[in-house]
Amino acid sequence: MIEKSEPGAAQYGNFINYYQFNPASNRMTALSDEFWTNLSKRLPENVCCLDVGCNSGELSFALCERLKSLGKNCVFLCLDIDSVLIQRSIENFSFEPALTFKTLDITNVEDQKEITNFLGKWGKLNFDLIFCFSTTLWIHINYGDDVLLNTIKYLCGMTNNLVIEPQAWKSYRQAVRRVRKLAKNIFDDKFSQLNIRSDVVDVIGKIISEAGFELHEVGVSEWKRQILVCEKRYP
Repeated sequence: MIEKSEPGAAQYGNFINYYQFNPASNRMTALSDEFWTNLSKRLPENVCCLDVGCNSGELSFALCERLKSLGKNCVFLCLDIDSVLIQRSIENFSFEPALTFKTLDITNVEDQKEITNFLGKWGKLNFDLIFCFSTTLWIHINYGDDVLLNTIKYLCGMTNNLVIEPQAWKSYRQAVRRVRKLAKNIFDDKFSQLNIRSDVVDVIGKIISEAGFELHEVGVSEWKRQILVCEKRYP
């Protein structure tokens, strides 16, 4: 496990200073007015959202505010694997009742039950909208190929609208280099066992498409990553 005092590397992408070097405004700028207008047409008035890998909550809050500006009544379940970051989120955004922050692992079956319980609280069977920004790498590199694919399938089964920013293979190499500089080898065995590699973004897209979604690039992040909106095809 990497110490919290080492902000340049994080085993699960749970950087303690993430929004200092990648402010929420970067992604909000990448999402055009056209994207929000088109998305709004697909969403009900009362929108239930899931934000996977929320870190300290700044982007979750910005997304919530944007949906409100479109006239939506929204609630968010914002989850992260790091309890320290979740506590910081709770403290920073206690004034916003639409945001619920929970320490949960999206890959864990027991934690998925808590996600289902949240939906039930709002009378929903599925989320109207799921956000998953720069999280796929950390699931993949920590848990392997099968868990990554199963998690993508799980997300597809929980919504008709998925906004996802998958990381390309070069980001994996960068993550491994960062931890090696700290004389850590936490990724070495796991990294070598991955079969999905340079085509990881294409594989993720294929899984989403096979789940019945149409994929459209709606923006490019500050780090040149595709941001995809995935819309369920209706019969």
